[in-house]
Amino acid sequence: MKENVSVLLLVLFLLSPGTALFAAEQPASQPTVRMEQDPGLSKAEATKVQQILKSEGLYQGPIDGVIGPLTRSALQEYQKRHHLLMTGRVDEQTAQSMGINVRPEGSAQVKEEKGTKKESGVVSTLKNVGGTIKEGAVTGGKAIGKGAKEVGSEISDATITSAIKTKFASDEEVKALDIDVDTENGIVTLTPHVPGVNMDRAVSLAREVAGVKEVRVRPVDNR
Repeated sequence: MKENVSVLLLVLFLLSPGTALFAAEQPASQPTVRMEQDPGLSKAEATKVQQILKSEGLYQGPIDGVIGPLTRSALQEYQKRHHLLMTGRVDEQTAQSMGINVRPEGSAQVKEEKGTKKESGVVSTLKNVGGTIKEGAVTGGKAIGKGAKEVGSEISDATITSAIKTKFASDEEVKALDIDVDTENGIVTLTPHVPGVNMDRAVSLAREVAGVKEVRVRPVDNR
C-alpha cells in the first residue's frame, strides 16, 4: 500500500507544470534594445565606426560614413558582443569602447557651432535687410531729388513769368495787360491780345530776365 502511494506521488510530481520535464522552454534573456540618436558623430567618425565593425566581421556594407540600417544592425551585434547596452547607436559607452571621441549634443562645442551657424544666418539676414534699406533709401533719394528739381523748375517758371510781366508793366512801349506770358521749362511764349503791340520790344524785355532760354511769339489772340 505504501509503495502504491509513493508511486502515485512520484507520478503527480513528474506531471507538475513546474518540473523540468514539462516546463516550456523559455528564451534566453536578451539585453534591452533602446534606439537613441548618435551624439555629435561626424562623417569621418562614422566612417571609422564602420571600419571597426567590418574588422570584427560584423559589417559587410560600404564604408561611406553614413549610419544606415546595416550599420545599426552591426552596432547592435558589437554592443551585444562587448556587453554594452544595445542601442544600435554610437552612444558614449560604445564610442569609448571603439576609441572614438564624440561630442554629445549638449556639449559646449556643439552648442557653440550651432550658435555660430545661427549667428551667421542672422548676420546674413541683417545684411540683406540693410542692403534693401540702403537701396530703398537711394531710390527714394533719387525720387525726392527728381521731385524737388521738378518743383524748383515750376517755381523758376513762375518767377520768370512774374519778372517779365513786371518789366512789361514798367515799360512805356509795352503794356502788361496786352500780352499773355506763359513760361514752361524756361521757354517763354508771348501772345498779344490786341493788334499793334510792339512785340519786338516785348521779346527784348523778356530775354533780359534771368532763366529765360527762349522766347516765342504767337499770333494775335482775337478772342
